[in-house]
Amino acid sequence: HKQCESDFQSMLADKSWKVRKEALDHLVPLAENTLKIQPSNDFGAVVTPLCKIISKDANIVVVQLAAKSLGGIAKGLRKGYSNYAKETVIACLSKYKKEKSTDCDSALIPLL
Repeated sequence: HKQCESDFQSMLADKSWKVRKEALDHLVPLAENTLKIQPSNDFGAVVTPLCKIISKDANIVVVQLAAKSLGGIAKGLRKGYSNYAKETVIACLSKYKKEKSTDCDSALIPLL
């Protein structure tokens, strides 16, 4: 479990957008298809890197996948996501400051 988490974290931090996209391609279906997630686990290890991708990544496809993942996690955690909402909003707002609003709109729609 720790090795898998470590590999995932390193893939999200990789310099190649293709590696980051591959990691997110695996996460999106898991996040979107889970109806309810027990909030007993700490999701900071997943949410924080996803927020970093949203705020700093130049590749819009990677940003869209990170937003889809966060949207699925938020829906699954429901009220439990409130611990991460502030971090998510800050990431989205920083992206809006850096990019054209039309690009941001399409990328961040899954979080709405």
